[in-house]
Amino acid sequence: IARGASWSALAVSLETGDTLFAYEPDQPLAPASNVKLLTTAAALYQLGPDFRFGTYVLSTALPEGGRVDGDLILFGTGDPSLSDRFSRGRAEPLEALADELLAQGITHVSGRLVADGSFLNGPGRSPEWPVDDLDDWYSAPVSGLSFNENLVTLRTTPASSPGASPIVSVVPEIGREGIVNEATTRPGRGRPDLVITRTEFNGPIRVIGSVSSTQRPIWKRMTVTDPTRFTGEAFRGLLSARGIVVEGGVEVVADPRVSPLRTAGFTAGDSSNYLHTLASHHGPPLRDYLEVVNRTSHNFFAESVFKTLGRVSLGRGSYNGGRTAVDRFLTGTAGVQSGQVLLRDGSGLSPQNEASASAFVQLLSWMTTSEHSVAFESTLPVAGQRRGLGRMYRTAAAGNLRAKTGTIERVSALSGYVMARNGEKIAFSLISNGIRSSAQAKRLEDRLGVSLANWDGSSP
Repeated sequence: IARGASWSALAVSLETGDTLFAYEPDQPLAPASNVKLLTTAAALYQLGPDFRFGTYVLSTALPEGGRVDGDLILFGTGDPSLSDRFSRGRAEPLEALADELLAQGITHVSGRLVADGSFLNGPGRSPEWPVDDLDDWYSAPVSGLSFNENLVTLRTTPASSPGASPIVSVVPEIGREGIVNEATTRPGRGRPDLVITRTEFNGPIRVIGSVSSTQRPIWKRMTVTDPTRFTGEAFRGLLSARGIVVEGGVEVVADPRVSPLRTAGFTAGDSSNYLHTLASHHGPPLRDYLEVVNRTSHNFFAESVFKTLGRVSLGRGSYNGGRTAVDRFLTGTAGVQSGQVLLRDGSGLSPQNEASASAFVQLLSWMTTSEHSVAFESTLPVAGQRRGLGRMYRTAAAGNLRAKTGTIERVSALSGYVMARNGEKIAFSLISNGIRSSAQAKRLEDRLGVSLANWDGSSP
Protein backbone atom coordinates (compact mmCIF):
# COMPACT_ATOMS: atom_id res chain seq x y z
CA ILE A 1 0.00 0.00 0.00
CA ALA A 2 2.92 2.37 0.69
CA ARG A 3 4.56 1.88 -2.71
CA GLY A 4 3.98 5.00 -4.79
CA ALA A 5 1.66 6.55 -2.18
CA SER A 6 2.06 9.83 -0.32
CA TRP A 7 1.15 10.26 3.33
CA SER A 8 0.64 13.02 5.85
CA ALA A 9 -0.07 12.01 9.44
CA LEU A 10 -0.09 13.60 12.88
CA ALA A 11 -1.47 12.77 16.33
CA VAL A 12 -1.17 15.23 19.22
CA SER A 13 -2.25 15.09 22.85
CA LEU A 14 -4.54 18.03 23.52
CA GLU A 15 -3.71 17.80 27.24
CA THR A 16 0.08 18.12 26.99
CA GLY A 17 0.70 19.22 23.41
CA ASP A 18 3.01 16.24 22.91
CA THR A 19 3.27 14.73 19.44
CA LEU A 20 2.42 11.04 19.62
CA PHE A 21 2.86 10.21 15.95
CA ALA A 22 4.00 12.15 12.90
CA TYR A 23 4.89 11.44 9.30
CA GLU A 24 5.30 14.31 6.82
CA PRO A 25 2.70 16.27 8.84
CA ASP A 26 3.18 19.51 6.87
CA GLN A 27 2.78 17.94 3.41
CA PRO A 28 -0.45 19.17 1.77
CA LEU A 29 -2.35 16.36 0.07
CA ALA A 30 -5.82 15.91 -1.37
CA PRO A 31 -7.96 15.28 1.76
CA ALA A 32 -11.25 14.30 0.06
CA SER A 33 -14.24 14.82 2.37
CA ASN A 34 -12.06 15.86 5.29
CA VAL A 35 -12.50 19.30 3.69
CA LYS A 36 -15.96 19.24 5.27
CA LEU A 37 -14.30 19.71 8.67
CA LEU A 38 -12.93 23.05 7.46
CA THR A 39 -16.29 24.13 6.04
CA THR A 40 -18.34 23.18 9.09
CA ALA A 41 -15.90 24.71 11.57
CA ALA A 42 -15.89 27.99 9.62
CA ALA A 43 -19.69 27.94 9.42
CA LEU A 44 -20.10 27.50 13.17
CA TYR A 45 -17.69 30.36 13.84
CA GLN A 46 -18.92 32.80 11.19
CA LEU A 47 -22.64 31.99 11.00
CA GLY A 48 -23.32 30.41 14.39
CA PRO A 49 -25.17 27.16 15.19
CA ASP A 50 -28.57 28.91 15.23
CA PHE A 51 -28.28 30.48 11.77
CA ARG A 52 -31.30 29.68 9.60
CA PHE A 53 -31.73 29.72 5.84
CA GLY A 54 -34.77 31.65 4.61
CA THR A 55 -36.93 31.36 1.50
CA TYR A 56 -39.38 34.15 0.66
CA VAL A 57 -42.29 34.94 -1.61
CA LEU A 58 -42.55 38.61 -2.50
CA SER A 59 -44.69 40.61 -4.90
CA THR A 60 -44.21 43.78 -6.88
CA ALA A 61 -47.75 44.92 -5.98
CA LEU A 62 -49.90 44.48 -2.91
CA PRO A 63 -52.68 41.90 -3.31
CA GLU A 64 -56.11 43.41 -3.83
CA GLY A 65 -59.30 41.42 -4.13
CA GLY A 66 -57.36 38.18 -4.45
CA ARG A 67 -55.21 39.53 -7.30
CA VAL A 68 -51.57 40.51 -7.56
CA ASP A 69 -51.26 42.88 -10.50
CA GLY A 70 -47.56 42.32 -10.89
CA ASP A 71 -44.94 39.63 -10.43
CA LEU A 72 -44.41 37.08 -7.70
CA ILE A 73 -40.80 36.55 -6.67
CA LEU A 74 -39.57 33.33 -5.10
CA PHE A 75 -36.29 34.31 -3.46
CA GLY A 76 -33.94 31.83 -1.80
CA THR A 77 -30.88 32.29 0.38
CA GLY A 78 -29.27 28.96 -0.41
CA ASP A 79 -31.36 26.58 1.71
CA PRO A 80 -30.43 23.02 0.63
CA SER A 81 -33.25 21.46 2.68
CA LEU A 82 -36.31 22.27 0.52
CA SER A 83 -36.88 18.52 0.30
CA ASP A 84 -37.91 15.66 2.54
CA ARG A 85 -34.59 15.84 4.42
CA PHE A 86 -36.24 17.50 7.43
CA SER A 87 -39.85 17.28 6.26
CA ARG A 88 -42.49 14.61 5.74
CA GLY A 89 -42.59 15.14 1.97
CA ARG A 90 -40.23 16.57 -0.62
CA ALA A 91 -42.57 19.46 -1.45
CA GLU A 92 -43.66 20.30 2.11
CA PRO A 93 -41.55 23.49 2.53
CA LEU A 94 -42.73 24.90 -0.81
CA GLU A 95 -46.28 23.75 -0.09
CA ALA A 96 -46.20 25.78 3.12
CA LEU A 97 -45.32 28.91 1.13
CA ALA A 98 -48.11 28.25 -1.38
CA ASP A 99 -50.57 27.66 1.47
CA GLU A 100 -49.66 31.04 2.99
CA LEU A 101 -50.62 32.75 -0.27
CA LEU A 102 -53.86 30.79 -0.44
CA ALA A 103 -54.69 31.76 3.15
CA GLN A 104 -54.37 35.41 2.12
CA GLY A 105 -57.02 34.84 -0.54
CA ILE A 106 -54.65 35.19 -3.48
CA THR A 107 -55.98 33.43 -6.58
CA HIS A 108 -54.53 35.33 -9.54
CA VAL A 109 -51.14 36.81 -10.49
CA SER A 110 -51.13 38.89 -13.64
CA GLY A 111 -47.35 38.80 -14.07
CA ARG A 112 -44.61 36.21 -13.91
CA LEU A 113 -43.15 33.99 -11.25
CA VAL A 114 -39.58 35.22 -10.89
CA ALA A 115 -37.36 32.47 -9.49
CA ASP A 116 -34.44 34.38 -7.97
CA GLY A 117 -31.49 32.17 -7.05
CA SER A 118 -28.92 34.96 -7.22
CA PHE A 119 -28.09 34.97 -3.50
CA LEU A 120 -25.57 32.28 -4.45
CA ASN A 121 -24.04 32.96 -7.83
CA GLY A 122 -21.37 31.78 -10.21
CA PRO A 123 -20.96 28.15 -11.28
CA GLY A 124 -23.19 25.71 -9.42
CA ARG A 125 -20.35 23.20 -9.26
CA SER A 126 -16.61 23.56 -8.79
CA PRO A 127 -14.92 23.56 -12.22
CA GLU A 128 -12.41 20.99 -10.94
CA TRP A 129 -15.01 18.29 -10.25
CA PRO A 130 -14.52 15.13 -12.34
CA VAL A 131 -16.66 15.38 -15.49
CA ASP A 132 -17.71 11.75 -15.22
CA ASP A 133 -19.34 12.44 -11.83
CA LEU A 134 -21.54 15.38 -12.82
CA ASP A 135 -24.70 13.31 -13.41
CA ASP A 136 -24.46 11.58 -10.04
CA TRP A 137 -26.38 12.60 -6.92
CA TYR A 138 -23.23 13.55 -5.01
CA SER A 139 -22.41 16.20 -7.65
CA ALA A 140 -25.68 18.14 -7.51
CA PRO A 141 -25.23 21.84 -8.40
CA VAL A 142 -25.85 24.59 -5.84
CA SER A 143 -28.14 27.60 -6.22
CA GLY A 144 -29.81 30.22 -4.08
CA LEU A 145 -33.00 28.29 -4.89
CA SER A 146 -32.92 24.50 -4.73
CA PHE A 147 -35.60 21.81 -4.54
CA ASN A 148 -35.36 18.07 -3.80
CA GLU A 149 -31.59 18.48 -3.40
CA ASN A 150 -31.54 19.28 -7.14
CA LEU A 151 -32.17 15.67 -8.10
CA VAL A 152 -34.67 13.75 -10.18
CA THR A 153 -35.17 10.00 -10.18
CA LEU A 154 -35.64 8.16 -13.47
CA ARG A 155 -37.70 4.98 -13.57
CA THR A 156 -37.21 2.82 -16.67
CA THR A 157 -39.51 -0.13 -17.38
CA PRO A 158 -39.78 -2.33 -20.50
CA ALA A 159 -42.42 -1.61 -23.11
CA SER A 160 -45.20 -4.13 -23.66
CA SER A 161 -44.00 -4.79 -27.22
CA PRO A 162 -40.48 -5.95 -28.15
CA GLY A 163 -38.67 -3.40 -30.26
CA ALA A 164 -40.45 -0.46 -28.67
CA SER A 165 -38.73 2.07 -26.46
CA PRO A 166 -38.91 1.36 -22.73
CA ILE A 167 -41.08 3.64 -20.62
CA VAL A 168 -39.09 6.33 -18.83
CA SER A 169 -40.72 8.42 -16.12
CA VAL A 170 -39.21 11.16 -13.95
CA VAL A 171 -39.92 11.88 -10.28
CA PRO A 172 -40.61 14.66 -9.57
CA GLU A 173 -41.88 15.40 -13.07
CA ILE A 174 -41.08 19.10 -13.16
CA GLY A 175 -39.62 21.61 -15.52
CA ARG A 176 -37.54 21.13 -18.60
CA GLU A 177 -35.25 18.21 -17.82
CA GLY A 178 -35.26 16.84 -21.37
CA ILE A 179 -35.03 13.11 -21.98
CA VAL A 180 -33.92 11.49 -25.23
CA ASN A 181 -35.02 7.87 -25.16
CA GLU A 182 -32.99 5.86 -27.67
CA ALA A 183 -33.28 2.52 -25.89
CA THR A 184 -35.26 -0.52 -27.00
CA THR A 185 -37.10 -3.41 -25.39
CA ARG A 186 -35.83 -6.83 -26.45
CA PRO A 187 -37.71 -10.13 -26.06
CA GLY A 188 -36.81 -12.74 -23.45
CA ARG A 189 -34.69 -12.51 -20.36
CA GLY A 190 -31.22 -11.21 -19.71
CA ARG A 191 -29.37 -8.46 -17.94
CA PRO A 192 -30.14 -4.87 -18.96
CA ASP A 193 -27.68 -3.20 -21.30
CA LEU A 194 -28.77 0.32 -20.42
CA VAL A 195 -26.84 3.59 -20.08
CA ILE A 196 -28.50 6.67 -18.60
CA THR A 197 -26.30 9.72 -18.92
CA ARG A 198 -25.75 13.18 -20.36
CA THR A 199 -23.36 13.37 -23.28
CA GLU A 200 -23.18 17.17 -22.94
CA PHE A 201 -22.66 19.16 -19.75
CA ASN A 202 -26.07 20.87 -19.79
CA GLY A 203 -27.65 18.60 -22.39
CA PRO A 204 -30.64 16.29 -22.13
CA ILE A 205 -30.63 12.97 -20.30
CA ARG A 206 -30.04 10.20 -22.83
CA VAL A 207 -31.32 6.65 -22.32
CA ILE A 208 -29.29 4.27 -24.51
CA GLY A 209 -29.17 0.51 -24.92
CA SER A 210 -31.79 -2.13 -24.21
CA VAL A 211 -33.81 -3.88 -21.53
CA SER A 212 -35.45 -7.29 -21.63
CA SER A 213 -39.23 -7.57 -21.67
CA THR A 214 -39.13 -9.20 -18.20
CA GLN A 215 -36.88 -6.57 -16.64
CA ARG A 216 -37.97 -5.08 -13.34
CA PRO A 217 -37.94 -1.26 -13.06
CA ILE A 218 -34.51 0.35 -13.14
CA TRP A 219 -34.08 3.43 -10.95
CA LYS A 220 -31.40 6.09 -11.22
CA ARG A 221 -30.98 9.45 -9.51
CA MET A 222 -29.69 12.27 -11.72
CA THR A 223 -28.75 15.88 -11.12
CA VAL A 224 -30.74 18.72 -12.68
CA THR A 225 -28.98 21.28 -14.87
CA ASP A 226 -30.87 24.42 -13.82
CA PRO A 227 -31.76 24.26 -10.10
CA THR A 228 -33.35 27.71 -10.00
CA ARG A 229 -35.75 26.97 -12.85
CA PHE A 230 -36.42 23.52 -11.44
CA THR A 231 -37.48 25.08 -8.12
CA GLY A 232 -39.50 27.82 -9.78
CA GLU A 233 -41.40 25.33 -11.95
CA ALA A 234 -42.09 23.17 -8.90
CA PHE A 235 -43.51 26.15 -7.00
CA ARG A 236 -45.61 27.26 -9.94
CA GLY A 237 -47.09 23.76 -10.11
CA LEU A 238 -47.98 23.87 -6.42
CA LEU A 239 -49.67 27.25 -6.90
CA SER A 240 -51.66 25.89 -9.82
CA ALA A 241 -52.76 22.88 -7.77
CA ARG A 242 -54.23 25.34 -5.26
CA GLY A 243 -56.07 27.30 -7.91
CA ILE A 244 -53.61 30.18 -7.95
CA VAL A 245 -53.14 31.24 -11.56
CA VAL A 246 -49.85 32.82 -12.66
CA GLU A 247 -50.38 34.28 -16.12
CA GLY A 248 -46.72 34.69 -16.99
CA GLY A 249 -44.13 31.94 -17.14
CA VAL A 250 -41.20 31.29 -14.86
CA GLU A 251 -38.34 33.75 -15.24
CA VAL A 252 -34.97 32.79 -13.78
CA VAL A 253 -32.60 35.29 -12.16
CA ALA A 254 -29.07 34.02 -11.49
CA ASP A 255 -27.10 37.30 -11.51
CA PRO A 256 -27.39 39.48 -8.38
CA ARG A 257 -26.80 42.56 -10.49
CA VAL A 258 -30.17 42.11 -12.19
CA SER A 259 -32.05 40.71 -9.22
CA PRO A 260 -35.24 42.62 -8.41
CA LEU A 261 -34.12 42.54 -4.80
CA ARG A 262 -30.69 44.03 -5.52
CA THR A 263 -29.30 41.39 -3.18
CA ALA A 264 -26.10 43.25 -2.35
CA GLY A 265 -28.09 45.37 0.09
CA PHE A 266 -31.07 43.13 0.77
CA THR A 267 -32.00 42.20 4.33
CA ALA A 268 -33.90 38.92 4.14
CA GLY A 269 -37.54 39.31 5.08
CA ASP A 270 -37.69 43.08 4.78
CA SER A 271 -40.03 44.80 2.35
CA SER A 272 -38.77 47.64 0.20
CA ASN A 273 -40.84 50.48 -1.19
CA TYR A 274 -42.01 48.36 -4.07
CA LEU A 275 -41.52 44.75 -2.92
CA HIS A 276 -43.86 43.16 -0.41
CA THR A 277 -43.10 39.99 1.55
CA LEU A 278 -46.11 37.69 1.38
CA ALA A 279 -44.75 34.44 2.81
CA SER A 280 -41.56 32.99 4.28
CA HIS A 281 -40.08 29.68 5.28
CA HIS A 282 -37.06 29.10 7.53
CA GLY A 283 -35.19 25.83 7.79
CA PRO A 284 -33.87 24.18 10.95
CA PRO A 285 -30.87 25.67 12.77
CA LEU A 286 -27.51 25.36 11.04
CA ARG A 287 -26.28 22.74 13.51
CA ASP A 288 -28.76 20.27 11.96
CA TYR A 289 -27.38 20.95 8.48
CA LEU A 290 -23.81 20.43 9.66
CA GLU A 291 -24.71 17.00 11.02
CA VAL A 292 -25.90 16.11 7.52
CA VAL A 293 -22.62 17.44 6.10
CA ASN A 294 -20.30 15.48 8.37
CA ARG A 295 -22.27 12.39 9.35
CA THR A 296 -23.57 11.55 5.88
CA SER A 297 -20.75 13.35 4.03
CA HIS A 298 -23.31 15.23 1.96
CA ASN A 299 -21.60 17.25 -0.77
CA PHE A 300 -24.65 19.31 -1.77
CA PHE A 301 -25.23 20.51 1.79
CA ALA A 302 -21.51 21.21 2.21
CA GLU A 303 -21.30 23.30 -0.96
CA SER A 304 -24.45 25.23 -0.05
CA VAL A 305 -22.96 26.13 3.33
CA PHE A 306 -19.60 26.93 1.71
CA LYS A 307 -21.03 29.43 -0.76
CA THR A 308 -23.34 30.88 1.91
CA LEU A 309 -20.25 31.64 4.00
CA GLY A 310 -18.91 33.73 1.13
CA ARG A 311 -22.25 35.50 0.66
CA VAL A 312 -22.86 36.33 4.32
CA SER A 313 -19.25 37.13 5.26
CA LEU A 314 -18.07 38.91 2.12
CA GLY A 315 -21.15 39.62 -0.01
CA ARG A 316 -19.91 37.08 -2.59
CA GLY A 317 -21.98 33.91 -2.87
CA SER A 318 -19.55 32.25 -5.26
CA TYR A 319 -16.88 29.59 -4.96
CA ASN A 320 -14.25 32.34 -4.73
CA GLY A 321 -16.24 33.95 -1.93
CA GLY A 322 -16.52 30.66 -0.04
CA ARG A 323 -12.82 29.93 -0.42
CA THR A 324 -11.84 33.37 0.84
CA ALA A 325 -14.20 33.18 3.83
CA VAL A 326 -12.90 29.76 4.94
CA ASP A 327 -9.25 30.70 4.30
CA ARG A 328 -9.60 33.83 6.44
CA PHE A 329 -11.10 31.82 9.27
CA LEU A 330 -8.41 29.13 9.11
CA THR A 331 -5.36 31.43 8.99
CA GLY A 332 -6.75 34.48 10.78
CA THR A 333 -8.66 32.79 13.60
CA ALA A 334 -7.94 29.07 13.93
CA GLY A 335 -4.15 29.41 13.67
CA VAL A 336 -3.61 27.24 10.59
CA GLN A 337 -0.35 28.16 8.87
CA SER A 338 -0.60 29.85 5.48
CA GLY A 339 0.15 27.43 2.65
CA GLN A 340 -1.11 24.39 4.57
CA VAL A 341 -4.55 24.51 2.90
CA LEU A 342 -5.58 25.15 -0.70
CA LEU A 343 -9.33 24.91 -1.24
CA ARG A 344 -11.21 24.40 -4.50
CA ASP A 345 -14.59 23.59 -2.99
CA GLY A 346 -16.34 23.05 0.33
CA SER A 347 -16.97 19.31 0.16
CA GLY A 348 -13.67 17.76 -0.90
CA LEU A 349 -14.93 16.29 -4.16
CA SER A 350 -12.30 18.16 -6.18
CA PRO A 351 -9.00 16.24 -6.37
CA GLN A 352 -7.29 19.64 -6.53
CA ASN A 353 -7.99 20.43 -2.86
CA GLU A 354 -4.92 20.30 -0.65
CA ALA A 355 -4.48 20.22 3.12
CA SER A 356 -1.92 18.76 5.50
CA ALA A 357 -2.38 16.65 8.61
CA SER A 358 -0.91 19.58 10.58
CA ALA A 359 -3.68 21.86 9.31
CA PHE A 360 -6.41 19.46 10.42
CA VAL A 361 -4.87 18.84 13.84
CA GLN A 362 -4.46 22.59 14.40
CA LEU A 363 -8.10 23.18 13.46
CA LEU A 364 -9.28 20.31 15.68
CA SER A 365 -7.18 21.63 18.56
CA TRP A 366 -8.51 25.17 18.16
CA MET A 367 -12.09 23.99 17.99
CA THR A 368 -11.80 22.43 21.46
CA THR A 369 -11.24 25.96 22.82
CA SER A 370 -14.13 27.45 20.83
CA GLU A 371 -17.55 28.18 22.25
CA HIS A 372 -18.82 25.90 19.48
CA SER A 373 -16.71 22.87 20.45
CA VAL A 374 -19.66 20.75 21.60
CA ALA A 375 -21.73 21.59 18.51
CA PHE A 376 -18.77 20.81 16.26
CA GLU A 377 -17.93 17.45 17.82
CA SER A 378 -21.58 16.42 17.80
CA THR A 379 -21.55 16.57 13.98
CA LEU A 380 -18.79 13.96 13.70
CA PRO A 381 -19.48 10.27 13.01
CA VAL A 382 -18.71 7.92 15.92
CA ALA A 383 -16.70 4.72 15.57
CA GLY A 384 -18.55 1.46 16.12
CA GLN A 385 -21.96 2.86 15.24
CA ARG A 386 -23.86 1.86 12.11
CA ARG A 387 -25.07 5.40 11.57
CA GLY A 388 -21.61 6.68 12.40
CA LEU A 389 -18.32 5.50 10.98
CA GLY A 390 -19.53 1.92 10.73
CA ARG A 391 -15.98 0.80 11.56
CA MET A 392 -13.83 -0.24 14.53
CA TYR A 393 -16.60 -2.30 16.15
CA ARG A 394 -15.77 -3.97 19.47
CA THR A 395 -12.53 -2.02 19.94
CA ALA A 396 -11.38 0.66 22.36
CA ALA A 397 -12.27 3.21 19.68
CA ALA A 398 -15.94 2.15 19.49
CA GLY A 399 -18.24 4.78 20.96
CA ASN A 400 -15.15 6.88 21.66
CA LEU A 401 -13.45 8.00 18.46
CA ARG A 402 -15.21 10.77 16.52
CA ALA A 403 -13.83 11.49 13.06
CA LYS A 404 -14.58 12.50 9.50
CA THR A 405 -13.82 10.09 6.71
CA GLY A 406 -12.70 11.01 3.21
CA THR A 407 -12.66 9.00 0.00
CA ILE A 408 -12.22 9.87 -3.65
CA GLU A 409 -10.27 8.02 -6.33
CA ARG A 410 -6.88 6.95 -4.91
CA VAL A 411 -7.41 9.13 -1.82
CA SER A 412 -8.38 8.23 1.74
CA ALA A 413 -8.39 10.26 4.95
CA LEU A 414 -9.55 10.17 8.56
CA SER A 415 -9.31 13.12 10.96
CA GLY A 416 -10.86 13.68 14.37
CA TYR A 417 -10.68 13.04 18.10
CA VAL A 418 -10.19 10.02 20.33
CA MET A 419 -9.90 9.62 24.10
CA ALA A 420 -6.84 7.59 25.11
CA ARG A 421 -6.93 4.97 27.83
CA ASN A 422 -5.11 7.33 30.20
CA GLY A 423 -7.82 9.99 29.77
CA GLU A 424 -5.94 12.29 27.39
CA LYS A 425 -7.86 13.64 24.42
CA ILE A 426 -6.01 13.26 21.13
CA ALA A 427 -6.48 15.08 17.84
CA PHE A 428 -5.26 13.12 14.84
CA SER A 429 -5.23 13.16 11.04
CA LEU A 430 -4.10 10.58 8.51
CA ILE A 431 -4.23 11.39 4.78
CA SER A 432 -3.09 9.12 1.96
CA ASN A 433 -2.84 9.87 -1.77
CA GLY A 434 -1.93 7.63 -4.68
CA ILE A 435 -3.17 4.53 -2.88
CA ARG A 436 -3.98 1.34 -4.76
CA SER A 437 -6.61 0.10 -2.32
CA SER A 438 -9.04 2.29 -0.40
CA ALA A 439 -9.93 -0.69 1.81
CA GLN A 440 -6.31 -1.20 2.84
CA ALA A 441 -5.89 2.49 3.56
CA LYS A 442 -8.95 2.45 5.80
CA ARG A 443 -7.66 -0.60 7.66
CA LEU A 444 -4.51 1.37 8.43
CA GLU A 445 -6.61 4.33 9.58
CA ASP A 446 -8.52 1.99 11.88
CA ARG A 447 -5.30 0.56 13.30
CA LEU A 448 -4.10 4.07 14.11
CA GLY A 449 -7.42 5.03 15.70
CA VAL A 450 -7.56 1.89 17.86
CA SER A 451 -3.89 2.27 18.86
CA LEU A 452 -4.52 5.84 20.00
CA ALA A 453 -7.60 4.75 21.95
CA ASN A 454 -5.48 2.10 23.70
CA TRP A 455 -2.61 4.45 24.48
CA ASP A 456 -1.87 4.47 28.20
CA GLY A 457 0.50 7.43 28.35
CA SER A 458 3.72 5.46 27.92
CA SER A 459 6.09 6.12 25.06
CA PRO A 460 4.22 5.80 21.72
